[in-house]
Amino acid sequence: MSIGKRIFSLFIIVLVLTVCVSPILGLQENQDRTRARIFMEVAEKARSIAVELIDRARASGEDMAVRVRLIDEGNELLSKTREAYDKGEYDKAAADARLAQFKYREAMRGLGPISPLVDGNIRVRLIEAIQRARTRIARVRDALRESMGVSEALRGEISGKLDEAERILNEAESAIRSSVESASEAARKLAQAERTLSEAFTLLKKAPQEPNRRRVEASLRRLEQEILRLRAWVERLERRGVRVERLGEIQNLLEKAENLVHGAKLKVDGGDLAGALADMMEAEATIKRTLNLIRGQAFK
Repeated sequence: MSIGKRIFSLFIIVLVLTVCVSPILGLQENQDRTRARIFMEVAEKARSIAVELIDRARASGEDMAVRVRLIDEGNELLSKTREAYDKGEYDKAAADARLAQFKYREAMRGLGPISPLVDGNIRVRLIEAIQRARTRIARVRDALRESMGVSEALRGEISGKLDEAERILNEAESAIRSSVESASEAARKLAQAERTLSEAFTLLKKAPQEPNRRRVEASLRRLEQEILRLRAWVERLERRGVRVERLGEIQNLLEKAENLVHGAKLKVDGGDLAGALADMMEAEATIKRTLNLIRGQAFK
């Protein structure tokens, strides 16, 4: 493989890999480890390219003292990278690896092409990654919409981060569509948008967990069905000629339960889940009391 193609792989493709390997719902430790490993591998490739370029230049009689010193500094950083990675210090490993990459780039500056053009495959990969990020933004927006217990202040903060991530993605797509030479900038913006999206998801995940609207509505339907079942039971007892001495009290209790359920439904519509839950608990207690009265009369 030519030097130009190897450098192309080193300085462009890695940016795409870095921002595409870790989905938002993955474990943070796995994301950090993957990111550190990629930066370390890139630094190692950069070293081999820099050494080869310097060896070629030295053969032509050029003074390579400064460049060799930069290589040595990069090697020292790369050793620190491996040590940090083995210890599980992935953030430090990634940081040292990027510093090592910088040293190697400086060492080979002027010795060969360092900014090759990006081919169509890279553009396609970046655009696909941008679309996947937009899909994740939509999913987080849906989850936020369904999370009724999130405070307005937190909801606004999360929405703001999602808006910001979307804006950055638009900039990334505009950059890569306008010029293939802008792939590095597009990849950088994509990574920035992914970080912002991850922050929004983390905020939502850590928000106080309260029953969502769907579950509350399902419980309300269950209570309504239970009330209907009890009314039908009372009617069957009357048709069988069973004397229900406390019929008036039973009917009053059933009406009370119905009113409580109706009030809970109104509170759900108004976004007052806490109030709705309180009414539902009282309705359930009322239904239980009614059931005990019916059973007491049925088996007399």
